[in-house]
Amino acid sequence: MPAAGELAKVSIYLDESTDTYLETVRAAARTTRPRVDATRSAVVRLALNRLAGQLTPGEVVAELQRNVAGHTGPGRKRA
Repeated sequence: MPAAGELAKVSIYLDESTDTYLETVRAAARTTRPRVDATRSAVVRLALNRLAGQLTPGEVVAELQRNVAGHTGPGRKRA
């Protein structure tokens, strides 16, 4: 496990609209001064830090359960 502040390489799966949003943020950052780190990873870290500050792990799970209740399609294929 990396020390605090170190980054660990992980994979995440995003839907097209979320990935498009991340690309839009990255494009917007290219025109800012001073330059900011607006990579997809940086935006995901920002979002997760804010989420952790607003919701407990249990609240995140409850929100995911509410979202699953409306899902009717097959899940992700497992290897």
